Amino acid sequence: MRKKIMQRTLGAVLAVVFLSGVAQAMPPGGPHHDQKGPMEGDEPRLLESLQLTQDQIQLLKQEKFEKRKKAIKLRAEMETLQIDLEAVSTESKPDVAKVDRLTNAMGVIHGKMIAQRVKSIIYLRSILTAEQIKIMDARGLQFDRKGKKGHKPRGKGRR
Repeated sequence: MRKKIMQRTLGAVLAVVFLSGVAQAMPPGGPHHDQKGPMEGDEPRLLESLQLTQDQIQLLKQEKFEKRKKAIKLRAEMETLQIDLEAVSTESKPDVAKVDRLTNAMGVIHGKMIAQRVKSIIYLRSILTAEQIKIMDARGLQFDRKGKKGHKPRGKGRR
């Protein structure tokens, strides 16, 4: 009886750990949000206001394709780790040390995803003129966390 309770408790804990790991591993904005570069999405007017040269546009296109390739590889690694974690956590006697190793590896991949986004912004700033950087900064495209821009702080009664 006590053994069954322990198994159920361990199973529930592992399920919670797995689901929270999946949620934490997602890039801000969703699983495919990181495919967009800093100059895509809701920024078409910013592109116009920057008055990019053809060379700058070409460089950004090349960077975008390289970034997308890297993002695909990182997401594939993350999904593989998630499958491995699910397999380990549903075993009759889960190896907690292996769970730790897998979740740590997921954290490393998530860190690489964040680094990739930051490097993309750094690259963008490196090819802009000083005037274009001023325009970009004035419009708010900086090192803010994606998904948080423009949101009001939550207070009592807000969700």
